[in-house]
Order: sequence, then C-alpha cells, then structure tokens
Amino acid sequence: MASHSPDVHHEANSLMRNAEMRSDIDLEAAAALAQDTPLWVDAVTDVNIHVARVKDLMDKLTKIRTKRLMVRFDDSETDHEREIESITADITAEFRKAEDILKRKMNGKDGVTDADAKTRQNVQRALATQLQTLSGEFRKA
Repeated sequence: MASHSPDVHHEANSLMRNAEMRSDIDLEAAAALAQDTPLWVDAVTDVNIHVARVKDLMDKLTKIRTKRLMVRFDDSETDHEREIESITADITAEFRKAEDILKRKMNGKDGVTDADAKTRQNVQRALATQLQTLSGEFRKA
C-alpha cells in the first residue's frame, strides 16, 4: 500500500474545505436570488407548465379522435369515447388551474417599483392572451 506524504493530506483537506466554502457561497447566492425574485415569476413558470400540459393533452385528444373515426368491428368506440371525455375534462381542469394562478398570484403587490408592476401586468396580459388563444383552438377542435 502506498504511503501518502503529509503534503498530500494537507492539500486534500484544503481542497475539501474550499469546496465546502464554495458550496456555502452558492447556497447563499441562490437564497439571495430567490429573495430578490418577485413572486409572480414563479406564477409564470406554473402557468407555462399548465399550458404545456394542455398542448400535450390536445395532441393526445386529436390522436384519439382520429382513431375513433377509423372503421372498426369491435367495441373500442365506447373506450375511445370514454377516453375523449376524460382528456377533455383534464384539459378543462388545466385551463382552470392556469387561470386561477393568473388571478391569484399575478395580482400581488410584490412589485417594489412601478416598472416591476408594469412588467408583471404585461406578462400577465401576454399569458392571458396565450390561454385565450389556446382555449379557442381547443373549442374548435
């Protein structure tokens, strides 16, 4: 077994202490950044997650509707109808969740400056427009 010199142990200990210090600094920086980030930014992320789910579900719904239209000689049509109803309910629920987030979280008074409030309002309008457009596509489908 190879023997290590005291210098190697000292260097290894020094590297570990430096890594721990950097980790602490990274955590402190992340915490400071989280405190500086307005609450509505999280709401934007949440709404975008629901929008992505709606789009995925709409794609799935289109595929199931196409399958339902194919000529079949079995009882799969009833299964397709149930699945269509379930996906439609899921899409409606995702829209409601996204709209609720827009109303509850985006109307907070966490903007310190007028510029922050204006930015939040513009983002809220853009998300509302996106939801409205997506809702229109869903109703047409």
